Amino acid sequence: MDSDPVKVADARKAGHDAVAMDVLAFDPGRRLRFVTMVQLLEHLPDLGTVERVIGRAAELATDFIYIHHPSFEDEDYLESLGLKLYYHDWPAHQCHVRRCQFVDMFERFSLQRYYFRGLEPVHHSSHPSILPSGAPQDSHQYDQSRHGPKPAIRFPRPIYQHVEIFGALREFTDEEWADLIKPYDMSRIEALQTAPPIASMGGEQVALFDCEEHTYFLAASGAPGRIATVFPFGPGSRRVIPVAGDWDGDGTDTVGVYDQESGQFHLANRPQVPTAEIIFGFGPRDTGWQPIAGDWNGDGKDTVGLYAPETSKFYLTNTLEAGNAEIVVRYGSSHCGWIPLAGDWNAAGADSVGLYCPDTSAFHLRTELSGEDGALVVRLGSQGKHFIPLAGDWDGDGRDGIGLYDPHHARFYITNRLADGEAEAQFSLPVSGADLRPVAGNWGLGS
Repeated sequence: MDSDPVKVADARKAGHDAVAMDVLAFDPGRRLRFVTMVQLLEHLPDLGTVERVIGRAAELATDFIYIHHPSFEDEDYLESLGLKLYYHDWPAHQCHVRRCQFVDMFERFSLQRYYFRGLEPVHHSSHPSILPSGAPQDSHQYDQSRHGPKPAIRFPRPIYQHVEIFGALREFTDEEWADLIKPYDMSRIEALQTAPPIASMGGEQVALFDCEEHTYFLAASGAPGRIATVFPFGPGSRRVIPVAGDWDGDGTDTVGVYDQESGQFHLANRPQVPTAEIIFGFGPRDTGWQPIAGDWNGDGKDTVGLYAPETSKFYLTNTLEAGNAEIVVRYGSSHCGWIPLAGDWNAAGADSVGLYCPDTSAFHLRTELSGEDGALVVRLGSQGKHFIPLAGDWDGDGRDGIGLYDPHHARFYITNRLADGEAEAQFSLPVSGADLRPVAGNWGLGS
């Protein structure tokens, strides 16, 4: 559908179904379940027209609207580097709508909820979609002979080429919404069904949380290199960190996130649900404090805690509700860049805290929360400073082991031994992303 008859004629000549019509005047004679706007809004003359088109779509549909749109979020950032996405300066792209502008419109329309997903991530300027800023308009993929040289830059976060947006026009259950917004393809999960077999694990399994797209990827039981399920989760805030635990003591772990901006934990008590059932504030808002989870009192239920790197103090609670810390533990050195973790290091039935030093690849594990004794120092391999620590009962013997996640290669290194040495097992989860964080738990998912 296009108001330009010349474009419609060209589309028909190319074999496409096309009709000349003003989209604002479109009237199907009945309500539709949904309306899609694919590669449309960028061609409109201004934001006011974009808002009117989205508003008309919302009038026509009963359930939801869907938008597929070129991403202009990083236009200014790329320009500062002397780069651009190939379509950024196409003359036909008159309206460069960004996420904040969509959100403002959706709030004015009082949409029930909405969801954004970045598509086709680009991590390095060598990607063919990235051109020097001086390349001619209406260019496509990078051609050095035509576009000239460009700098080699690894981007600190992904540059998305497109974005897809779902907007709810009625109330959806969490399960309905999760089913609606799930990725329409699994291109981010490479070779999901053909991952090579690896040795099985009889205990807890790993998972990855994509902090950019707020999506969990849970490994299957007995097959740590195979993904069992994928689902969105969290409040959609910019600074969320994953946690996992057995919040209700039923023997199965479920996921959560800690929102650093609001100082709130969002925890799920059911498997693979997109929204939290338990939400509470704990600790100060908008700090760099880092979350952990564990069973501090040995009652079979996990609760949460926070680590303050500026004082090297852990603040722990035995309840899943707002309030002050019941346990405060000082451990390690402040301002050292150490990363917190928690586990049952001695099979005592209760968890304690630990710290990982990236500079030395050393785990400093405190076996008891009270007292000054009972510290273990364990070095796992000679890994890189960018590795992220995790802990889990990998063999199901009641004592937690340790592990490291290499985000550059999406690879895990784990061991059941709390002694210096190399990893006992290593494997990859077939997931790609710019900000993936690991957690571990008993997900109860088959292979």
